[in-house]
Amino acid sequence: MSTIAFISLKRDFVYSEHQQFYLVYVSLLFVVIVLYGFGFTQWKKRSYLLFGLLVIEMIAMTNIRMHVGPVPRYMSPEAFKDYDYDRFDELFDQLKVDAPGEYYRIDVQNAMGNDPLLHDYRSFTFYSSLYNHATRDLLDGRFADNWNVGYRASKFVFKHFLGNKYVVTDKDTKLDDFGYRYEYTLNEKDVYVSDYPSRLGYVIYKTIDSSKWSDLDKSLQDFWMYSHVSLPGGDVGAKALYEPELIKVGLLDEYIDFTNVDAGYWIIDYSKTNVNTQCQIDYYLNGTLNQITNLSEIGYVYLKDDNVFDGAYAYCRGLYNKNEIVPSNVYFASNSLLDSMYTDLNNYESFDYYRVKGDQIDAEITIKAEGANVIMSMAYDAGWSVQANGEKIDTFLANDGLLAFKLDPGTYSIRMVYTPPYFKLGVVLSLSGFTLMGLNIIKKWRSKHEKR
Repeated sequence: MSTIAFISLKRDFVYSEHQQFYLVYVSLLFVVIVLYGFGFTQWKKRSYLLFGLLVIEMIAMTNIRMHVGPVPRYMSPEAFKDYDYDRFDELFDQLKVDAPGEYYRIDVQNAMGNDPLLHDYRSFTFYSSLYNHATRDLLDGRFADNWNVGYRASKFVFKHFLGNKYVVTDKDTKLDDFGYRYEYTLNEKDVYVSDYPSRLGYVIYKTIDSSKWSDLDKSLQDFWMYSHVSLPGGDVGAKALYEPELIKVGLLDEYIDFTNVDAGYWIIDYSKTNVNTQCQIDYYLNGTLNQITNLSEIGYVYLKDDNVFDGAYAYCRGLYNKNEIVPSNVYFASNSLLDSMYTDLNNYESFDYYRVKGDQIDAEITIKAEGANVIMSMAYDAGWSVQANGEKIDTFLANDGLLAFKLDPGTYSIRMVYTPPYFKLGVVLSLSGFTLMGLNIIKKWRSKHEKR
């Protein structure tokens, strides 16, 4: 591609298909105009063609960057400060000291959502966001198109699977989600750390047919993800190893009784009815209204039950239409269920060693049995190339958006390299453009000297 497109594609996240086509179109236009303006015409003002195209392309690339990935990360220092990322620098440095050399994600509440803490957090690479064009099905009904919209801490089941290690909140937020404990406060931000190891990926043997998977509420998909891989033609009769208890189907304005259950979490799931829903929770103790909480999240919400209240009324309404009563399915997951699930997950085969450097990940893994699916804690994208012991292997999309590949029993050195779509074509087109300009300069120089 032309120089600007080349740099932009290398730094940004993952482009949708129509954006990729647009980039190639602009680059081809660049080469065509260079050929026309410098190679086959003697028009005296032909240099204006190149200048005009570069200006157009700069505007085009800026427009694309404004709609892909977290804009403030790449725009102006003023925008950077507006999002408080300058205040996070010292905090991120400290977190890197706490866990050097690891690949994991950090949740920044009330900011831009979910970012990984890599070796160089100021220049995130391709896998720094779970969201790309291929992961829309995974996120729809669970998060909004951008992680900072409707993204709350109660999605902890899904986030633990993705290797989240830290949660950074505003001071005195009092985060109490399962598996996270308070660590310290720095720069008016509270830092919580997960008690469960963050993983680059897991080996999962059980499968579930993708048609059955798609019928599940989004909150249930989170639980299935811990023991199964969603694939076309997977096990139709699959049963989840861990699944919350279904308490109520189609809850409207109704009372939820807390008294006969252990400590845990109630899940109100409206992902199949109206993902943009707000629920008012009226907590009761000894028959008296004790506390009122309003919850607004995409897809579903978690209510913590630590046996303080007797129960609660749940009133769920459309976020954009308060007159719409949204039916919800209610589940209950005890702390013991969650703890068993996480413990089981951490006993799965996983990578023994991994090193992240730029656009490359090197890792080692041992597979013990047939039918192993290696599910990565990162988004699927066709730009990934995976080698096992030096031989290229096929990758596929699992669970509606995660990168996965199959391995036979044995010990493997894995190398994962990411190349942005159309990157090689972009290099060829860029080099072609520079070559043509160079030849034109040489032609001009020779012509000038021959006249002398």
